[in-house]
Amino acid sequence: MSEAKDLDGLMPALKAINAADVQAPDMPVQFAVSESLELKEVATKDKAALAVRKLDFALVESLGPKGRALRQAETNLLNACFGSSSEADRFVKSASEAQSLREGLVHDMNYAFFGKEPLLQAVRDIQKGSSYADLVQDMSDLNGLGTKNADLLNQAGVDMKLVARADALATELGDLLAKTSAAKMDSSPEKDVRDRAFTLLDMAVEKIRACGKSVFWKDAKHAAYYASAYLRKQRRKQDKKPPDAQQPTA
Repeated sequence: MSEAKDLDGLMPALKAINAADVQAPDMPVQFAVSESLELKEVATKDKAALAVRKLDFALVESLGPKGRALRQAETNLLNACFGSSSEADRFVKSASEAQSLREGLVHDMNYAFFGKEPLLQAVRDIQKGSSYADLVQDMSDLNGLGTKNADLLNQAGVDMKLVARADALATELGDLLAKTSAAKMDSSPEKDVRDRAFTLLDMAVEKIRACGKSVFWKDAKHAAYYASAYLRKQRRKQDKKPPDAQQPTA
C-alpha cells in the first residue's frame, strides 16, 4: 500500500484524536518513523513475551502503516509550504544531509574540545532545538565554532571541509526556508494532519514501549530496546558533565 493510501486510511483515526492531545514531533520525522520500524522488529521477536502482558499485537503491526502515513503527512506539509514538490524534495535532501553532518560534527567536537568546558557547553547548546529553523542555526553555529577553533579540530584530525560544508548548508537551507509559507509551516491543515499523524504513531509506540519495559524490567539491556535512542542520545549530550581527565594529545 502506498504512503498516500495509508494516510487516507488512517484519516478517521487522526480526526478522532482530541485537539488537546495533538502534539508536534519532538524529533525529526525521519527518526520517529525509523525508530517505530525498529521497535516493530524488536516487538515481533518478543511477541510471545509481550503476550504475557496481553498486548494486542495488532498495535505492533499498525506501526508500519502509521509510520508511512506520517511520512506522507510530512511530505504534504512541505509541499504546501514550498509550493512545489521539487523544492520540497531539494529541502528534504539538504535537511537530511545537515542532520547527519550535525551529528558527525558534534561527535568530532566533543573529542576535539575534550577538557575545555566552555567549548563543550557551546556544543551542547547547539543541540537544544529540533525544528528546521534550529537546524539552519545549528549549521551556522557549528561552522562558526569550528572556524574559531580550527587549531583544536586540526589537532584532533577533524576534516575542516565538513565545517565549511556546514556553512554552505546553512545558506542553502536558509534560502529554501525563506521561500516557504511561514503561516503554513506554523498553522495549516497540512500541519494539523502531520501533527495528528505523529501523535497517532507516538501513542502506539509509547504503549508498546511501556509493555516491553514492564516485561523486561529485570533485563536492563533488553529493556533499552524499548526506549527512544534519539531522545536518549539528546539527553546524554545535554546532561554530559565536564570530564576530569586532561585533553589527550593528538
